Amino acid sequence: MNPIPAPQIAQALQHAIDRHRVGRLSEAVALYRQILSAMPGQVDVHRYLGQALLRLGRLGEAIDTYVQALRGSERGDLRGEFVQIIRSAFFQAPHAEVQALLVRALDEVWADPGELLTPAASLVEANPAVREGLACADAAWSPALRAGIAADPLLRALLRSDTISSIALERLLTRARRQMLDEAVAGAGADPLPAFHAALAGQCFINEYVWACSDHEVQQLAVLHRRLATSQADGAAPDARWLVACAAYAPLSQLPGAQAWAARPWSGPLSALFVQQVIEPAAERAFGAGIPRLTPIDDPVSRQVQAQYEQNPYPRWVHAARPAGPAPIDSLLRQQFPRAPWQPVQRAGPLDVLVAGCGTGQHAIQVAQQFAGARVLAVDLSLASLGYAERKTAEFGLTNIEYAQADILRLGTTDRRFDLIESAGVLHHLADPVAGWRVLGGLLRPGGLMMLGLYSELGRRDVVAARARVASQVLPSQAADIRLCRQALMGDALASQFEQFLASRDFYSTSACRDLLFHVQEHRFTLPQLKAILAQLGLNFIGFMPDPEVAAAYAHQFPDDPARIDLDRWHAFETARPETFARMYQFWVQKPL
Repeated sequence: MNPIPAPQIAQALQHAIDRHRVGRLSEAVALYRQILSAMPGQVDVHRYLGQALLRLGRLGEAIDTYVQALRGSERGDLRGEFVQIIRSAFFQAPHAEVQALLVRALDEVWADPGELLTPAASLVEANPAVREGLACADAAWSPALRAGIAADPLLRALLRSDTISSIALERLLTRARRQMLDEAVAGAGADPLPAFHAALAGQCFINEYVWACSDHEVQQLAVLHRRLATSQADGAAPDARWLVACAAYAPLSQLPGAQAWAARPWSGPLSALFVQQVIEPAAERAFGAGIPRLTPIDDPVSRQVQAQYEQNPYPRWVHAARPAGPAPIDSLLRQQFPRAPWQPVQRAGPLDVLVAGCGTGQHAIQVAQQFAGARVLAVDLSLASLGYAERKTAEFGLTNIEYAQADILRLGTTDRRFDLIESAGVLHHLADPVAGWRVLGGLLRPGGLMMLGLYSELGRRDVVAARARVASQVLPSQAADIRLCRQALMGDALASQFEQFLASRDFYSTSACRDLLFHVQEHRFTLPQLKAILAQLGLNFIGFMPDPEVAAAYAHQFPDDPARIDLDRWHAFETARPETFARMYQFWVQKPL
């Protein structure tokens, strides 16, 4: 390929962009490569090339091209596009540069860590030491092999960032935890892997101790608990290895001497565990005690749901990416739904937002930062969840969120009205979802917007099948019961039946698995039902929020619906592709003026 002379670069780039725009992608790729051979530092040309390669289905080359672009610049748009193209990638061999970028992306929170779990976990599993550890999980690991596993920087970043949603890595780490416990009981010298073991214990706290625990481990823990009780009685500082090992099986806050030990000076990794497992939970309880009660909670189903989330606040999360910056809601909606029929809503003064069912605050925090002028009221049934939300809100330094305990079914008693109501994944847990939806509609100002998330009957087929598998058992409410059910579903005889279900990140923590598989109340919907409810409530459909691949496939199949708002066509589309809304329907509606 001959490089393009420098004076002709601008003209060649315009030719390449023109070909790219009209779909002549192979020609565009050739021109982009010629330009880069003459001027390799052109970051935007790398970006254009990566986008063209992605459209051609050449994902590996597109990723490598973005890696080159990020060498030259770390602009926010490049980081964001890198996350978008890599989130579904699966690596079968090590890739040092991508690994380094993913470590940074997790530690610096370029995006929700959940978006990076698939590529990151695959790269960790491609590490030769991890592969060897997986292959000999039931045999003794040599010190060199353990060191090789523990030294993987991407594995450590994953342990710190989010629940690790990989059966293979869960089994590997469960084995590592058991070996750490045995060595702590043996008490033979200093811990050879203190940072890795502390990160492992932190991961167990994040996933709420969802991994399998053998009778042998229970017995070993009892030994450590007796030693710790002796240390407490003597007023002595316990062995750090005992504390880290115990922290990998239950929160340090459950140990009788935890508060006093948390005040002692410890090494960095153990000090961070005390913050995570003692100090922060105490702050959440204090925040929860001060949450105002906006409505009574007297509906029987609402009280059952409340009890579940008091015991298992959901979702547990560590990091959340900050939006690029606040923008007017009309601008954001116009970008999301350029052809949909909707009326502008931004008015003079603050944008009044209700997050109905805010859980642990992740979504409320996003909304508060995303929309210019947002003044957010976030409500939930669970004080434990709200305390978690308050603590995380304080971490972000946000002052435009007000939290309150309330039942959606009773919110009609408030005289407050809102320009925007968001309720994702909440209405389907009410005794009567349509009644709750009607209450929320009554709280909208004329012309107000609503973003909702509801379970799809077709999309939840795997969940329904998994529930049927454990239907003979009482729905568990204890962590030990959930662990046993998970192990049964992960067994070799069943794993192939529930492949999509087991790929869900919600399967990999106690609260999320309980929400996914063992919820006390769940309704599911079809698109014809949604269409009828929208007509009943007098709300106008604006559009779904699908992945770009889904939106492109729909547009290809139904070019006569450019706004993508025909629910009959969407029903036909989903019927042919039942996985389309596997997580849930997420969509926007508007109340007429």
